[in-house]
Amino acid sequence: MLALASLVLTAVVIAPRHAEAAWGFHTPGIHDLQVAPPSNGLPAAGVAPAAHYVIHGGYVAAGVGMRDKGSGSIAIAGIPAGSKVVRAFLYWDVLADGPGPSLASVKFNNKPIVGDYIGAGGNPCWNSGGNFAYRADVTKMVAGNGTYNLTGFTSFYTDGGDPFDQMGPDWPPTDPMAEGATLVIFYFNKNSPIMDMVLVQGTDEFYVDHQVTVDGFLAADPATNASVTLFSGDGQTVGDCGGGNVASGEETDFNGIPISFSD
Repeated sequence: MLALASLVLTAVVIAPRHAEAAWGFHTPGIHDLQVAPPSNGLPAAGVAPAAHYVIHGGYVAAGVGMRDKGSGSIAIAGIPAGSKVVRAFLYWDVLADGPGPSLASVKFNNKPIVGDYIGAGGNPCWNSGGNFAYRADVTKMVAGNGTYNLTGFTSFYTDGGDPFDQMGPDWPPTDPMAEGATLVIFYFNKNSPIMDMVLVQGTDEFYVDHQVTVDGFLAADPATNASVTLFSGDGQTVGDCGGGNVASGEETDFNGIPISFSD
């Protein structure tokens, strides 16, 4: 069982003959690149493309689990010196009976922010109504490498106890349950190669094989280099937790090749 929390992001080095000097948001069929706008606040149906960047630079991403805590910190590293932050997005996912303002309102480095609701998925065997994903544009609050503190995320338990311990203080599972958060940063650096990056966002939950296709790249085939970053949560190996739903593992494949066996 796996609740896909927030996003999938793929980056590919673009061939020089296809290089664009500009950067920004790309709409299929439109090749005038512009700054990516914030999301429209409407729920996404599953997982869907969100933005396409072609830029001298790259991206970094990191996350933190917040189950039974409601808070945490994200350490960002790897942005080269002299870079400019182009866009920074914070994603988070909460198990609850339904979406609402309390799930969307959090603090980033002690400053209040409100996330856009980007989608809903099923309940990953925790007796909740489902999982609900949010995104906030925190570009103006992110300078580059460093530690970013997250507080105020909706969570019934906040002591950091083990949610699997049926004899512990955090049993039984009780809504709401903050799953975790991910910070994704796109940066410009004039000395870096041009990267073709597609951002996909949303949320989903599944017990059996599930596929997400990412396309729309402008890079030549074969690409010089390629990478994929996926963020997920609540991967489990469990028996039937209701309705005949049995989760047998946490394997992730890329083009049919296993690349990870955990979330």
